[in-house]
Amino acid sequence: MATGRKYTALIWFLDVFLLLISTALIYLGTSLIVFYNIDRLDFETSWYSAVPYFMICTGIANFLTALYGFAASSAEKRMHLISYAVILLILFVVQIVAIFAALELRSDINNDTVENTDMFDAMVNYERDEVVKERWDTLHRQYHCCGGINYNVGYMIWTNVPLQYTNSVPDSCCLHVAKGCGRNILLNHEVASEKIFVHGCYTMMADKLDNEVVPLCLGYTGVGTIIALIQIIIAVLALSRSASIKRKHKYADSSKSIHGSYDGLHLSPSTPRSERTRLNPVSIPQPTFISTKSSDATVL
Repeated sequence: MATGRKYTALIWFLDVFLLLISTALIYLGTSLIVFYNIDRLDFETSWYSAVPYFMICTGIANFLTALYGFAASSAEKRMHLISYAVILLILFVVQIVAIFAALELRSDINNDTVENTDMFDAMVNYERDEVVKERWDTLHRQYHCCGGINYNVGYMIWTNVPLQYTNSVPDSCCLHVAKGCGRNILLNHEVASEKIFVHGCYTMMADKLDNEVVPLCLGYTGVGTIIALIQIIIAVLALSRSASIKRKHKYADSSKSIHGSYDGLHLSPSTPRSERTRLNPVSIPQPTFISTKSSDATVL
């Protein structure tokens, strides 16, 4: 019984720790989206969009699983404990994948990998896709940029985009946004530098990515590793607790069976064997002999 309480106490302690770290994961993922808008840079690499949502989803999953762990360990039912352990093992695999995703994002940022084809594919749909339009407009406003990459001439990438008006950039590129402010701005670079943002959005974000997002990815890698270890430990404890409950029930059933065999005689298992035999004598069969002269059995 004392061992079972120790298992339960350890599970509760680690569940509290898991709740706190899961909250940190949710905060990290939300920060990447709200403060850095890296999910809008999927033209750069798909990891920009995948990693923050991966962080949030794994954080929420771990948070809810930890809450279930409190109930499972308190109920002391084998089915709940085994289910809890299985869920933790599944989340362990997912957590490992999320860690590698964060490392891949960090590698892409450090290597400054730019997929210009994907970037252009996204931009050509600027006026046809509201999602693409809203994404670029947000980047332009938030980072005071225009277009994709490079300083001073980042806005020139819009020359390859079929906008309604040729030689134009989106109005969101303007220093002072007004309807039609980006029309014909590409004809004169000097005029452009006075009326619109000229640096590419990714270039403007590069320092922020290197100095702030990379540390967040490293932090997530560390936190994710700790969570993975905790998940394994809790899973082992839950299975151990389940096994101890099984042994306790098996012992209780065995004891009940032994006590039940003496209930009719008001005996206990500690009653001496000689006393049990005296109170409950066993009928000993009388020996029989077969006569050689007769086929009848004679009882002597």
